[in-house]
Amino acid sequence: MRETKLLSMEHIWQEGMKDNNGQIPKRMIDDKLEENFWNQHICKRSHNDFIDSYTIDVSRALLTYIEETDSVIEIGPGWGNYTFTLAKKANHVTCIEPSESCLQFLREVSELNQHSISFVQKKWEDYSRDEKVDVVVGINCFYRMFDIKKALLLMNQISSKRAIIGMTTAPMRPHYLDLARDYGVKLTYPKRDYLHLYHLLYELGIYANCTMIPLKKTYTFQSYEQLIAKNSVRLATQIDSKLIERSLLPYIEEKDGTYYYTHSFYAALIDWQPVSSHLGFPIHV
Repeated sequence: MRETKLLSMEHIWQEGMKDNNGQIPKRMIDDKLEENFWNQHICKRSHNDFIDSYTIDVSRALLTYIEETDSVIEIGPGWGNYTFTLAKKANHVTCIEPSESCLQFLREVSELNQHSISFVQKKWEDYSRDEKVDVVVGINCFYRMFDIKKALLLMNQISSKRAIIGMTTAPMRPHYLDLARDYGVKLTYPKRDYLHLYHLLYELGIYANCTMIPLKKTYTFQSYEQLIAKNSVRLATQIDSKLIERSLLPYIEEKDGTYYYTHSFYAALIDWQPVSSHLGFPIHV
């Protein structure tokens, strides 16, 4: 009888980084491509209006974990959806960010608002320090982290009071689900989700809490062609465009040639009090 080998959650996470051809996309492993991505997006952001509106509710929940005397590390802040909200309440925030484009943007906004923030250009997996901080926060920053176990253990090691993971998550936009249910259309579902991180913590002997925050985001499309193209990316096979159009109709509002699609989804906040020992818990390999 053949023995079945249990896969670790880290292995499942790493497999989830691969595309449909079984390859890790170049942007996941090429730092120059990643930097180009951020540079293209940062240049479109205003120093006065850069925060995505859906993050406001996440920030409100996040601040309940932060005290005014806390020192905080934020992992991978990007253009700062949460950075300056944290800095308004915490005593000090240190941003660990590999992208120079992001750091330059954050520095400029920080100088304008005179926040107490310091910046370190480094990948989180390569970061080290002797002193602990009160809280370590990472929201939507884990997508390129292959050594995800190391990343989580580092959060546990460096934080003294609380470690917090945030991840926006499914469900998919409803027109996709309608296509799958009504017409049997095959979809490419996201391969990684907050549950993978939650269960990986469990494998490490960390019993975390999880809070789900309902969110809404309105996507804007400047043409009908863009609407169809941007809402076809989750289709596993090519289908008649008229079918896509029909599926979108219940969810789209059009005004003066601009199309609006409001999508309900969630953010998961996973938090735990750092533990001093994790090696006593059995890890499946």
